[in-house]
Amino acid sequence: MTILLRACPRCAGDLHAAADIYGPYNKCVQCGYTYDLPTRPPVALAPEAAEQLANRPVPKAA
Repeated sequence: MTILLRACPRCAGDLHAAADIYGPYNKCVQCGYTYDLPTRPPVALAPEAAEQLANRPVPKAA
């Protein structure tokens, strides 16, 4: 069990670091503010792939 002292962005209270089936999260002991923690870094596209996506035609809605 990890407690982060005075780390709540809402009330400056103490955060309890925990995890459940959906992943890791922090919850404030004082006010109950809860937020999910990222589980993996975002994926960056290679420059060639980003250029291909930017240049592809957009399909027209029917």
